[in-house]
Amino acid sequence: TIYAAFDDGYLYAFLADGTQKWKAMGGTSWCFSSPTISYDGTIYLGWTDSNLYAFTPGGAKKWQAATGGGVESSPAIATDGTIYVGSGANLFAINPDGSQRWVLATGALFGSASIALDGTIYVGSADKNLYAANPSGSPKWKAPCGGAIVNNTPAIAPDGTIYIGADDFRLYAFRPDGSQKWSFPTGGELLRCAPSIDADGIVYVGSNDGQLYAVRPDGSPYWPAPLSLGKALHSEVVIGADGTLYLCGSEGLHAVSAATPSPTPTPSPTQPPAFLDVPTGFYAYNEIMDLVLAGVIQGYPDGSFRPASAVTRAEFAKMALLTLGYGPTSPASPTFPDVPPDHWAYGYVEGASLQGLVKGYPDGTYRPEGQVSLAEVLTVIVRARAWPLQDPPSPPPELLLRETDGGIRALHSSDWFYQFVGVSILRGILTLPDYRPITEPRPGGALLIDLKGPAPRAQVAVFLDRMLRMAP
Repeated sequence: TIYAAFDDGYLYAFLADGTQKWKAMGGTSWCFSSPTISYDGTIYLGWTDSNLYAFTPGGAKKWQAATGGGVESSPAIATDGTIYVGSGANLFAINPDGSQRWVLATGALFGSASIALDGTIYVGSADKNLYAANPSGSPKWKAPCGGAIVNNTPAIAPDGTIYIGADDFRLYAFRPDGSQKWSFPTGGELLRCAPSIDADGIVYVGSNDGQLYAVRPDGSPYWPAPLSLGKALHSEVVIGADGTLYLCGSEGLHAVSAATPSPTPTPSPTQPPAFLDVPTGFYAYNEIMDLVLAGVIQGYPDGSFRPASAVTRAEFAKMALLTLGYGPTSPASPTFPDVPPDHWAYGYVEGASLQGLVKGYPDGTYRPEGQVSLAEVLTVIVRARAWPLQDPPSPPPELLLRETDGGIRALHSSDWFYQFVGVSILRGILTLPDYRPITEPRPGGALLIDLKGPAPRAQVAVFLDRMLRMAP
């Protein structure tokens, strides 16, 4: 049976062949909510007349519960039968018999609530926050979404990550404790559709300009470019058993293959070039393409990218400066004697030094051809974002370091980069374990990482792209 409500005040039930089964009088005003069906078949639906209604599968009205404000979102039902619905600036918890269990003050709610496996209720608000509440009704936390209104419904991944879009044109990922993992920038249009998550953890979300985005769990793009589906997209993505993506827009119903988007976006000068040594299946392909499109990095004249090559200090000054949106500067007198005005990286090194991203050595030199280490890359990122220094998570990850002489030892608080590594882990720049080949598993669950070793171009692209997708 298909249930649908219209602005004539009725809830309709249709058979699979389209024949009307019954209609039942509900509210007396506009209806923007979709019906939600409980385990026992009860249909719950809100109207803008400030009531939540319950109907039997046969069309009889069971009850109506006053909420004090128009209900514009669909109800959510917990495993114990509690119905959660937003109304006005409050989140209501209603018992299955229609009595009110509790009410929690939030900002105006236009999206539906989502319920995690542990019973936590998440809801986005027009006051620019994502709220988390306990099943008892006590507030758990609220997290800002980039200073922008949240008009859609959160999606919860199996690992507990909460995804939600905001009116600053970004898709946000939050941990269950309320800390932000990353934010993904879209093309400058509103994200009013709820995100959807497939079995591989890929997050899909449509925008008001008709673009469909696919994002990996780490915040990197799954497709090299978003898929253009014409005009505004109005619904969340429904994922078929074969992986086909279905969604509605102002130009109709779309069906898209998730693995190979079709139609393929028309190549344009803004699309990244293909590198001979960076195939589409390469672990850092998406991050490299992101930074190429942003004008941060480029390949070599022979068509290669050389992803395993070590990044020099001059190259990293340019990469860090451009990733953060700064430009080169060219003072009359050089700051470092070994980076004169005729050096190719003069403006980038000077600009990065001016912004406090890079520093010289005690002897006053910069050593532009020297290799930058992974620890130095993480340090610059933390400084650039002005994140407070912190120890690694407690209990600390069992990290082992490879020494320059080939020896192996544990990460220690006496290491100058100890807290920079801690912040990088807590902020999601350095993820452990990581599906990328940055760490080497060791007996007993420890991870070996060469923080003192040269930073490969591909891995630097991964770190910088992660920083680019995170709020300061």
